[in-house]
Amino acid sequence: MAVEEADLRDREVWAGVARYWYNKAADKSPNVGRIQHHLAVLARPNILQQTFFYTKSLICKQPFLNTRESIMLLFNPILDPTESAHRESGRPHHLPVMTSFVSAHGTMFTHGFIPTFIKFGDDFIAYLENQIGRVGSKWREQGVQIASANFASILEYGNPDGILMRILSEFIQSGDSATSRLHKAREYWADLAINYNKKQLPDLSIQALSETAKFTSSLDILSYATYFTFYVQSLVLKHIGDKNVLPHVHFSLAFLWSLALVPKAMMYVQAEVPWEKLVFFLNTLNPQGVNESRLQSDSFPLPDSGAANQLPEDFAMRGQVWNLYHPVDFFSDTSIDDEERSLELPSIAVPRTERCLWLAHRLASFNCWIAYDKSQGKFSLTEFGLELENRAKNFSIFDRRSRTVSPEHEDSEMVDAEPEAQVKPSIQ
Repeated sequence: MAVEEADLRDREVWAGVARYWYNKAADKSPNVGRIQHHLAVLARPNILQQTFFYTKSLICKQPFLNTRESIMLLFNPILDPTESAHRESGRPHHLPVMTSFVSAHGTMFTHGFIPTFIKFGDDFIAYLENQIGRVGSKWREQGVQIASANFASILEYGNPDGILMRILSEFIQSGDSATSRLHKAREYWADLAINYNKKQLPDLSIQALSETAKFTSSLDILSYATYFTFYVQSLVLKHIGDKNVLPHVHFSLAFLWSLALVPKAMMYVQAEVPWEKLVFFLNTLNPQGVNESRLQSDSFPLPDSGAANQLPEDFAMRGQVWNLYHPVDFFSDTSIDDEERSLELPSIAVPRTERCLWLAHRLASFNCWIAYDKSQGKFSLTEFGLELENRAKNFSIFDRRSRTVSPEHEDSEMVDAEPEAQVKPSIQ
């Protein structure tokens, strides 16, 4: 790639070769953030993919700390006001929906101004509705990458002194078995569901904002990242019957289930989860072909013989520090070619629906936020879940104006590409 500056087609060929081998390396060492960093470099000029891989690199079980420098080569040109000069140079520029999303993360990552973050987040939310409908099946991958980056922000991009990172670190170091973790979580949430009025629940923060208010504390970042993440999720959940949003929902449910097994962590974010919209979405899923007996079991729902165990989004969450969802040996079979992993065959629809419903049943088994009525075959909101809905603050931050942006605001000639950065990150 380094010597093919003149011919972009040849450069892309070598980028494809490199991606192939780095993905092979990821199969051998799925927890190593350095490999995700290299994949981020190779993702140029796709700024959403870069954000996904860079942020994943920072929250892998073995994070690659040099990513904190490399990621600035993505954020700086986008956050720089002089970037508008590139628009006059004839170079391709990005879709506003992607620019606003990456800018929101760049502002938070660099501890910038909170009102600036809210503006970028608000812009992204305004474009989001059209984006999901406009790109169709492409949203399956984009939705997963957006969810992953948002969850990375809740973990403060792997900052070891961050609130949830400290809690997760302590939890992992405890060395409890999966069975023990589940038993302890069930006891904790059963008690909370009954006695929540008597307990002190952690409260996220909303600053009295001024134009100069910055992200100065771990709680600031956790709070606004959580507000943004779950507001985005609430909008995705409105797309009832759209199979293209299911990977995002599956990824999000896996995150919620993993946090539910770490009660101290879940306590911080539970009030912002759009539980009511989630219940409504789950009740509209088509259960045809789903194995009901697997839904009732705590055992991970492996498909019938002959079907692939992994869904495309499983590989996106693989290796992330928060992931307590997959069985230990779930990725032991790495014979599936990298290109085949991203294929969306019609046969994927039932296993993906089953996974979403299985995760929902696991959350409902705590009888804390949502419940499941077997006789009616429906999920519902618990009394505590309704209480959390009333506590939610994200609406007061981002629900400021109409979310309808007409298609003409999105230039169909724009590409998801970035101008060449003057400093190129090393791929060594």
